[in-house]
Amino acid sequence: MTNTVARGTAVRDGASAGVAGRPVSERSGEAAMSPPPPAGPPDMDLFAGVAVSDLSRAVAWYDTLFGEVETFEPNDVERVWTLGEHRHVYIELLPAHAGHAKVTLFVGDSGSAEPADGRREEPPPELRPVVPPAA
Repeated sequence: MTNTVARGTAVRDGASAGVAGRPVSERSGEAAMSPPPPAGPPDMDLFAGVAVSDLSRAVAWYDTLFGEVETFEPNDVERVWTLGEHRHVYIELLPAHAGHAKVTLFVGDSGSAEPADGRREEPPPELRPVVPPAA
């Protein structure tokens, strides 16, 4: 379980917070630095969405959380923050679902993906991509 400490960082329960909210190494007392996350496949876009009940309050809160990042408004009920190449967080005015989240992946050629260990396994039927029939 983790607790949010500062913008974009988290500390496990029982750990103490270090510089800018980063976990403190118990051995050295210095702030532990994590390597950047892997870049991921270039042919995949990630959209993580959160339903909100008050768009203007949520925009202000997420602006503070993410800081100076690229944003855009695709319509009157959504706001999107681009946190990295192919990585986006958006909020959507859906009061009946406020607090619920969803993740959308746009995948290019999912058939070319191969696990690092070289084994290929078929995903369960409920996770297989839906391909519309040819016209």
